[in-house]
Parts: sequence; structure tokens; C-alpha cells
Amino acid sequence: MTKLSLLLTTVTSSILLAGCGSDNKDSSPIEGTWQDKQSCERTGNTSEKILLEFNSGNVAITNTSYTDSNCTVLDEIVRVSGNYFIHNEITLSNGEKAQQIEIRLSKKEVTPPSESEATNANAVKLCGYTDWKKHELKDVTTCAAFDFLPQQSKDIFKVEGNSLFLGDDDQEKGADGYPLVLEQNSTLVRK
Repeated sequence: MTKLSLLLTTVTSSILLAGCGSDNKDSSPIEGTWQDKQSCERTGNTSEKILLEFNSGNVAITNTSYTDSNCTVLDEIVRVSGNYFIHNEITLSNGEKAQQIEIRLSKKEVTPPSESEATNANAVKLCGYTDWKKHELKDVTTCAAFDFLPQQSKDIFKVEGNSLFLGDDDQEKGADGYPLVLEQNSTLVRK
């Protein structure tokens, strides 16, 4: 599982990614909008859609969760955003080339998955809000309840045609914290 995928999995429970600024002077092959190869990822009786948007050093990652296995009954939306920075090209142990990418989050948004959870959030003034509504995004960037979400992520990527391969977080990482292996079975496709 890539660091980015791990972040998205963590986020599914409560948040997602986007932003601005880059040390890239030229357009990167990662620029554009990417989604899961299968537009609806199934996990048991639930499902989700993941959308990554890279634009001029800004990144937005939206994870939409569903309570059914067909991506039809909306549960919650988590969106995180920030900046991405392309760093060194590296050669992997299998000889493949990959690019290092660093993501720094600056904004986090979530929605309550139900009216009852919105009511509970309003009752305790979660993150200072008293107007939570089901499926309406709220900015929780400075809210202590969401501090568990990482502020920074290091990953690697490779673009082949319209496929995006990310680093495999379940494998070895380098001393600098970047994955050293690409996921081969988990690709995103250009939308």
C-alpha cells in the first residue's frame, strides 16, 4: 500500500488531500486528474471513489465513501489539499525509474455521514461549528479532533501512458522515508 494510499485509507475514516506551490518549473507527467482504475472500489459491503488532482504544484485528493458496494448510497466525503513537490528521479532495485514526490497538506475538509452524526457534532460544537449538515463539507484544518491526519506524505510515482503507479508502503523505505518499490497492482488512471 502506498503512503498516499495509506493516507487516503486513514482519510476515508475522516479526511482527504489538495494545495498549491511546487519546486517544479515545468509541467510534470503527474499533472491532471486521476481516479481508481475501477471507478468504484469495493471493500466488502462498502465502496469508495478516490480522485487525485494535480495542478501546477497544487494537489487535491477527494475520497468519497458509500454504504453499499456499488458507489450509490453516499456515506461521507473527505477532502484534503495542499502542495506537492517533485524531487529526485530514482532508480529502483528492479531497474525502473520513479520520481519522488512530497505532499504537504494545508486544508482538511469532512462531512458527517448521517443526520444523527451531524446532530451529535452540532451538540458538542465539533471544531467550533454548530451548523454541521449531512454531506456538507466543513473545514477542519485547525480542529484538534482531526490532528491524527498526517500533514506531510512522501511517496514515489511513475506515469506510463494513462496509468499512475505509486510507491508501495508495505515494502521497504529508504533512509529518507520514500518508498523504494512501486505498487504493481494498484494503478490510477487519467480521467
